[in-house]
Amino acid sequence: MDYKRTIRRAAVFNFIIALLALIGAVQHWGRDGLGMLQYYTYQSNMLLLWACAVGLYYDIRILTGRGHFVPSWALVLKYLAVCTVVMTFAVVVLVLAPMIGFPAGYRRLLFSAAQMNHHLWCPLLGLFSLLHVDKPDLGDRRLPLWAASLTLLYAVLATACNVLGIIDGPYPFLRVTRQPLGVTILWYIALLGLAYLLAWLVWRRLRATADRRVPSPDVDESPGWSADGFIVDQDCFSTRRYRTLSADNNSCGPIAAFNLRHACGHDVDFADVLAEMEGMHLLNIPGPTYMRVMRKYMTKHLPGWREAKGREAGFRDAQGCTMAVFRYWQDRVPHFVACVRQQGGRYRFFNVKENMTDHIMTLDDYRRDCCCEGPVDVLYWEETK
Repeated sequence: MDYKRTIRRAAVFNFIIALLALIGAVQHWGRDGLGMLQYYTYQSNMLLLWACAVGLYYDIRILTGRGHFVPSWALVLKYLAVCTVVMTFAVVVLVLAPMIGFPAGYRRLLFSAAQMNHHLWCPLLGLFSLLHVDKPDLGDRRLPLWAASLTLLYAVLATACNVLGIIDGPYPFLRVTRQPLGVTILWYIALLGLAYLLAWLVWRRLRATADRRVPSPDVDESPGWSADGFIVDQDCFSTRRYRTLSADNNSCGPIAAFNLRHACGHDVDFADVLAEMEGMHLLNIPGPTYMRVMRKYMTKHLPGWREAKGREAGFRDAQGCTMAVFRYWQDRVPHFVACVRQQGGRYRFFNVKENMTDHIMTLDDYRRDCCCEGPVDVLYWEETK
């Protein structure tokens, strides 16, 4: 499916879900006032509202040509929010409605005007949009635990408020002062186990539909390499994976790191660089290389770097260095480019852009012709390692 079409669908779902969550909040306010803040239902739906609002913001940026991708943290936020509202739906269906009785409990909690949006539509539409529209490849196994931890956080705070007499419940199983400790513990185990199971099932479904291509011997990567062993064009590495994406999308950071190590005579394999830098990120999710990861990798393998931030300071301080890696923005996307000094005070740059994959020029020429968008961050070495 065309990417812009997918983004349009995502924008529609994010708008509808956020609107329904907002309408539900207004309805809850009319019924409970500030008392609505004590409900897990309200908290989870407000998290979903913010997640969808953030997603809608980036969808609009993409559709209007001011952006190119939805950040990975926004996709993680939506995953966490969807897991909490799915937990809301499950508790209503499996616990609260049966306590009231059939069919009155389901009619009251799922289909009444004040409950339908938060208990039914937002959970179902949120789950559908995540699994069938956004479909992020969230590879990190810790994410279901993170999602369940949000339910644990609510339970701990609600329990403390019950003990202190601030609130009563608001759910029967949270009235800890009215039931034996053993019953409270069993409820904790059952509900937290359910929260983790649901989050894991959602995560597994996302993983099952993810595209996880692996390097193929049938793909010719040779145009991406220079005759002397540098990587010059990331577009040639479409079957390799980095941070769950094909490496032609986001591997400029590992490529810059590989090229500097190769320039220093290190015996290094590009696959090892991809794997090591991916492991340095907090989560195995879609995204670019973060600057803190580049610093960490260079400290391990090429120590002695200095850093300059800003366009003026970066190019001023890097003058005369033996090698450097620049981070700036190219077509509104973060981009890393490595360079090594040549004779005559000029520098050889790799993987700059499509028509400049292996190019020798001065730093001033590079600044004028290439590095002209967004903030600049430079790591540079005054001596070759």
